[in-house]
Amino acid sequence: MGQLDGKVAVVTGASDGIGFASALRFAEEGAYVYLTGRRKTTSHLGLFLVSRLRRTARR
Repeated sequence: MGQLDGKVAVVTGASDGIGFASALRFAEEGAYVYLTGRRKTTSHLGLFLVSRLRRTARR
């Protein structure tokens, strides 16, 4: 169980840098994460990683 289980996080600037790292950390802690960013390719990568971490956090 993470500290953010069941919470929702909206992360702007999640294409890279602090926004990307924050989105990953929130997902590791069990939050539902909504990502926004300007770069499509890195935003898709972030979405993939966050969805994988959410599944792992629920176990």
